[in-house]
Amino acid sequence: MDNYVKLYIVDDEKMAIEYFKRLTEEISPACKVVGEALHGPTALEEIPRVQPDIVFVDISMPVMNGLVLAERILQQNKNQIIVLLTSYREFDYVKRGMELGVSNYLLKNELTAESLSREISSIMEQIRIERKQVHTYQEYNLKQFLESECDLTEGMENIYKGSTLNRFALTVIKRIHPVRLQPAYEEHVNFEAMRLEELEYPKGITCRGAVRMSEELWASVFFIHEVVSDSAGLLEESAQKMLRVYEGAGIAVSAVISDVFRKFTDLPQAYRRIARLSQHMLCMGRGKVYHQSDVENVLSAERKTEVYMSDLVGILDAEKMSDAEGLIDRLFEEAAAYTIQEFTRMVQELHGVIKRYAIRKKVDTNVIPAQNEFYSASEAREYTQNMVSEIFKHLREQEEKQYSRNVLLILEYIQQHYAENISLQDIAEAVQLSEGHTRKCFKQEVGTTVVDYLTEYRIKRAKEMINNGERITIVYEKAGFTSSQYFSYVFKKYEGISPSEYARRMR
Repeated sequence: MDNYVKLYIVDDEKMAIEYFKRLTEEISPACKVVGEALHGPTALEEIPRVQPDIVFVDISMPVMNGLVLAERILQQNKNQIIVLLTSYREFDYVKRGMELGVSNYLLKNELTAESLSREISSIMEQIRIERKQVHTYQEYNLKQFLESECDLTEGMENIYKGSTLNRFALTVIKRIHPVRLQPAYEEHVNFEAMRLEELEYPKGITCRGAVRMSEELWASVFFIHEVVSDSAGLLEESAQKMLRVYEGAGIAVSAVISDVFRKFTDLPQAYRRIARLSQHMLCMGRGKVYHQSDVENVLSAERKTEVYMSDLVGILDAEKMSDAEGLIDRLFEEAAAYTIQEFTRMVQELHGVIKRYAIRKKVDTNVIPAQNEFYSASEAREYTQNMVSEIFKHLREQEEKQYSRNVLLILEYIQQHYAENISLQDIAEAVQLSEGHTRKCFKQEVGTTVVDYLTEYRIKRAKEMINNGERITIVYEKAGFTSSQYFSYVFKKYEGISPSEYARRMR
């Protein structure tokens, strides 16, 4: 459906038509004159073809006056909106026009951009309300039809209209929920399926009905004209238009296009099949368009998750980074066939395997990048590969520095207890050294004092927490500072800006 108001003007005076067109240009680009005629017979022939939203008709015309024309138009289409253009002396005609079913009238002598705009806005608002009411009824029937297991088309008259010459296809929009390592609240979305019908689709295909099937799924029925040879390309283009509307509404979705059918009654079976397939779409990513066969082919993959997980533990212990990365790639290639529940369990298990390895190798887990949600297998795979990369990088750095056992113990204690109110004395006692020896060996090997290292480490952790969206009012305590004022003072000393300013820059 076009996204502008289509107007048609009938007047026997060319200057009057030009004046009307200038007024519509002043109103808004959303108003467009799609046709004009100087007399009734031409208008009768053209109006069914251009399908205007509103027809403006001058009452006083030769050959066929405005009342006769209005009556003939309404005989062709009883729902056509008609507005009469009249002069002061023609109110008897206006009364007759209203009895015929004309929507309203406007005085030609007082016609301005403002009065015309008010009339168009009022009519279009009423049309919108009526369309929504009709669509609610149609949407209910379409939902019943697609969920049915029979070939009855009862209630589908407005969509099907008895057509036997078209081909049919179904596009199903699937809401993509992210996989989360930690559970989170899922926001309800309110997206009206009617918006999908109002989009302007490529020539050759028509969206005859759209319906919200559930919280997760929307379905649209497309009629494909017989002259179309590349239906797949046009359906993909249409699906992309839909996805952009959802994206503008902040809703993560992808689309699956069904096979093309000759029988309208094949659509329910196609919907049920795609609805089942859509449970696997998370792993393919958001903002994507797939054909039904694309998703079906993915599901044939053989699963070796348990074997891969077991092998990964041994490969990590052997510190074979390239082998670990290759095995993770194979895990995620296989995961494309998973449902969101299966995929979530796999990612959580993989995350646990890698994190436990880091703990065994005494790697500070805080150096591992933090991310809680993923909208595709590729996002989760990239994050997992980064985890492994950071762990091996940290191990190499430890080897290159070759700290003594005493210094490694000091570093480990700080990394594990930085959030507590610890002192140099606490650290020395924990590693069983005197305070003096603790201070001396740490300064010699690390190049800074124990206290300065502890403070820098706390600031580093505080920055990571702020980057992850945590409130500054709780960050200072979690980072081991005794008060928010002292935290702000130290943070500004090290970073040159306050914590709140740092948080604003990170947004």
